[in-house]
Amino acid sequence: MDWEQLLQKWIVLFELKANERKELYESLHVETRKTLGLIAESAQEKALSYVHVSAASSLKEWLISATALQSWGGYLLYLMQYHIDPVEEKINSKTHSPALDEQWLAAYEKNMCHDYVDVMNPIITLFLDKATSIRTEQLLLHNNSFYAKEYKLVANVRNCLGWAAVQGYVVGMLECKDQDK
Repeated sequence: MDWEQLLQKWIVLFELKANERKELYESLHVETRKTLGLIAESAQEKALSYVHVSAASSLKEWLISATALQSWGGYLLYLMQYHIDPVEEKINSKTHSPALDEQWLAAYEKNMCHDYVDVMNPIITLFLDKATSIRTEQLLLHNNSFYAKEYKLVANVRNCLGWAAVQGYVVGMLECKDQDK
């Protein structure tokens, strides 16, 4: 595996224009989108639980976008690691489990997906962590009120963003495990 090449190709996906990212996202199977959306919503709710009510409304839109981008990015990284080009291939045409969201939820309820997270390559973990750092920096840059917040709040929001990225990767693992049966 050429890790540098994988990282460069993955970063290019984040640099796509918003309409191109949307088109790529919409090319995913409906079950995959549903599961990634569930992850993004869960991460957003958890992050908002740390935020004062007055600040929550201004962060809500940014957080749903950021957590969705994180879960989508984790999922795409999994595909790309296994030489599935999400731009060139018709991902929607692949066979999918009709209950991918239920599979993910069952794995999460069992042990927070540790059966999957624990076998992730450490280099992949570093890639996902870098994406999380970038999202956190964007939060600080685009939401000036966050500069005045305590470190613990920013750290908790960062953890929620990281969780979304890792869970997106897990969705890819679940999906491919299902196809191997």
